[in-house]
Amino acid sequence: MLAQADYLGLLVFSEVEAVCGSGRPGSARLTAALQRHDPRIALTRSELERRFLSLCETARIPLPEVNAPVEGWTVDMLWRSERVIVELDGRDNHSSPGQLERDRRKDLQLRAAGYVVLRYTWAQIVFEAAAVLADLRAVLSSAAQSAARGSR
Repeated sequence: MLAQADYLGLLVFSEVEAVCGSGRPGSARLTAALQRHDPRIALTRSELERRFLSLCETARIPLPEVNAPVEGWTVDMLWRSERVIVELDGRDNHSSPGQLERDRRKDLQLRAAGYVVLRYTWAQIVFEAAAVLADLRAVLSSAAQSAARGSR
């Protein structure tokens, strides 16, 4: 509910905190929820994106920017300094020939701009989480090492 309110621009932390107080029913739970709230969740556009962020959080992978603009495209997940992008392919928006062609055009343009583009499906996130995490960790580690070498 907090993520939805945040997404709609209705969440004003100071106002919510002002009504929470000792003796007010639900205040402790609401205060705890506010402390756990991550604004990036409000930027997600799908259950798949929320699941992916939760997977990263559980695995202690630094959380990416969500639905960020890059090279004229909006990418699902972005680790900007590492130049790594994750695109999440649900069935709804990545199944028709036109959508698949658009995805490949996007990938080419992003790779030409120096980004690593990874694509994961719903089934991979849900049923092959360990493999996804291993893949993502390897790419982020390699990208971070490359960035460190480049800054010397």
